[in-house]
Amino acid sequence: MQQTTTEQLVIVTPGETIMEDNEGYLLGHGTYLDDDNRVVASKCGIVERISQYISVKPLQSRYMPRDGDVIVGRISKLTHSSWVVDINGYQDAILRLSSVNIATTQRRKTYEDSLNMRALFVEDDVIVAEIMDSKKFVSLQTRSARYGKLSKGIFIKVKPMLIKPSHNRFHTFSFGTEIIIGANGYIFIRQFDPQRERVAKQTNPFSLGHTVKQEEEEKKVNQQPVVNSQEHMINMIRVRNAVAALDKLLLPIHPDTILKVVEASRTLEPKYMIEHEHMLTMTASIRS
Repeated sequence: MQQTTTEQLVIVTPGETIMEDNEGYLLGHGTYLDDDNRVVASKCGIVERISQYISVKPLQSRYMPRDGDVIVGRISKLTHSSWVVDINGYQDAILRLSSVNIATTQRRKTYEDSLNMRALFVEDDVIVAEIMDSKKFVSLQTRSARYGKLSKGIFIKVKPMLIKPSHNRFHTFSFGTEIIIGANGYIFIRQFDPQRERVAKQTNPFSLGHTVKQEEEEKKVNQQPVVNSQEHMINMIRVRNAVAALDKLLLPIHPDTILKVVEASRTLEPKYMIEHEHMLTMTASIRS
């Protein structure tokens, strides 16, 4: 078993001992008890502990949706009253028109709204959303001002099992770059916009609709052009390459680990960050 620090992951192969004593853990997928009451891996993957539940996640597994997860997705097609969204899972998700804020008051969506769906999202648009239900069909909602269409940024796909659990998928670094780490392994990087953040904090994420004032302010934010200066663009690329390095080396992807890689790369041009030798150097403190 590859033992790691608290910031790293524990990677096991079939037959390797995960724990010498069961200690009251509930065993999940990829684990079993041997004759000596040791928890042993039955497949190759990463050990995941959630409270008293322990399991092994396959290294190349797709995203398994969970209610409440914040994800980044890509619109794959439109139907008469919903969007089909690629969420990097075994099945696509559905974003229904009724789960999107398009009005200044709470009301039922109309036939006219369905005709104007392309004004909201079209094929290949990248969005951030929350999983409402994952029991039978995966359904999404974008009722919060923090959710919706993402633009003027960088999209990158990583292995979902490297994404560390977090209550907040939005993070802004001190150098002005914002990253949205979807629980599904899709990540979006953009320049931080303080006005957009202010509007998001004013909106109740559990509300079915915005107030008139909130709707007007959100419209102003969406219409305001974001000017990515050369410095901001370099920082965004640096963050993107830091994420790529962590993914390549099977290291946990979290704002703390990303920042460590970014800071370790300051003496390099961003384009050299994805060279294997430099990836090992930049991640040395995480792997130690």
